[in-house]
Parts: sequence; structure tokens; C-alpha cells
Amino acid sequence: MITIYHNPRCSKSRNCNLMLEKLNEKVQVVNYTTTLFNYETLSDLIQLLNIEPIGLVRKNELVWKEKFKGKKLFLPKDKNTRPLKDIVKESIFNLLKHSKKINVELENSS
Repeated sequence: MITIYHNPRCSKSRNCNLMLEKLNEKVQVVNYTTTLFNYETLSDLIQLLNIEPIGLVRKNELVWKEKFKGKKLFLPKDKNTRPLKDIVKESIFNLLKHSKKINVELENSS
């Protein structure tokens, strides 16, 4: 099944939905203007798309232009929020360490 994160105001998004309907594809449509992303889903999307988080920002939206355009954005100061690269490394390590389908010997690097 294909998941589409949809903005009903976006013509590209509407056209994508129409195209998939014509192809009779099974589609799960998530209206991201009314359904909030959780941290895990957002991190997964950023990894899947292989982009920086800023790549998800719709820079033609009025809210971006009025409140954020031209401002320097900083990483959160909260120590519980880790950079995405650390999460990716940890995920790969856990996959290698705990997967029953992947047989890899890991050594301590001292």
C-alpha cells in the first residue's frame, strides 16, 4: 500500500491522488494539515527521503514567510532530543545487533 501525505490545497498532491486512483493503486491518504506527525513518523520520512528536516518545509506558505523566512533556525536545546544522525546510527546498530536475519559479529572499538 502507498501512503500519501496530502495537502488538499496543493495541486501537485491532488494530481498525485488522481493519478493513483486511475492506476487503481491501494492508497492510504493522510491529510497532514489536520493529522499531526509524531516524532517517529517524521524521523522515518526524513530518513526515507534522505533530506534535511528543512526540506519538508513548504516555503511558499504564508506562515513561513511571515514568521520564519530569513531567520536562523537552531537545534533544540533539550538534551532529550538527539540529532537525527545519532538516531540513524543507533537504529542501524540495533538492527545489526538484534536481527535474527542478519548475522554480523560486532567488536568493541576501544
